[in-house]
This record gives sequence, C-alpha cells and structure tokens, in this order.
Amino acid sequence: MSVYTVRDRLKITIKGKEAYLAELRDSKDLDTSMAIAVEAGCAMLELNIKELQKILDDVEVCCEMETK
Repeated sequence: MSVYTVRDRLKITIKGKEAYLAELRDSKDLDTSMAIAVEAGCAMLELNIKELQKILDDVEVCCEMETK
C-alpha cells in the first residue's frame, strides 16, 4: 500500500465522520438522556476527527517528500 492510498483513505474516513457528526447534531426531539448521549458521542467524534486530521497532515508531508 502506498502513502497516497493511506492519504486518500484518511480523507474518505474524515469526510464520513464529519457527515455523521452533522447528522448527530441535527437530531431533534430527543429526551434528556438521549440528548446527553448524543452530545457525548459528538464530543468523542470531534476529538477523533481532530486526531485523524493531524495524522492526515503528517501523511500529506510524507506525500510531498516522496514527490521530491
């Protein structure tokens, strides 16, 4: 597997998680306990997306170095 494949898969994964996060945030008519659970899920998903973005940034650097 090439570094470019890893980069592309990370981009797809991040976009999918961002879309799911948007869906969660659009949840309506939730009871209190479900709203708390959704909020906790959103917080964890945001953290995961940030971590994946940092990894993607590193992979992008590797891609640039490979083209030189």
